[in-house]
Amino acid sequence: MLYSVLLVFIGLLAPSGVFHDIHISKCDIKHDTEDRALQITLHIFIDDLEKSLEEQGEEGLFILTEQERVDVDSLMEEYINEHLRITVDGQEVLPYYLGKEISDDLMAAWCYLEVPEVDDVSEIEVIYDVLMELYNDQRNIVTVKQDRDRKAYLLFDIKERQAVVEF
Repeated sequence: MLYSVLLVFIGLLAPSGVFHDIHISKCDIKHDTEDRALQITLHIFIDDLEKSLEEQGEEGLFILTEQERVDVDSLMEEYINEHLRITVDGQEVLPYYLGKEISDDLMAAWCYLEVPEVDDVSEIEVIYDVLMELYNDQRNIVTVKQDRDRKAYLLFDIKERQAVVEF
């Protein structure tokens, strides 16, 4: 009873619209000089990713569940390649989609991609607008590293979706 009263009281005090979802994703891009590759890791909330793909006409995806559709990986690869574009020293590269796994909290997908045969890098241009077609308040964090040396920490939003990082 006390719990119910407390919830009603808090609900009356809270102005309308205060409680809302957080729309954020993360992208780590690492230039591994020993492996001569860009190693890319994305963290995207599953419900938002499914919603975006559903708006493109894809239904019943059940990402990272036992009922997952067999074509989910190819749909995710296509979506990621549309919304993550990388240019290395003026040459656009297309990452290979390696796979995905569920996050520890079961709410997000970790997606793994790689661009092989990347030797010396002078600059990387990143365009990362994942889920911005859904949410005006979407924020995408991008970290760019070379081996263990962080080159940039970027925050993209609806107005700023790209940056150039010099090495």
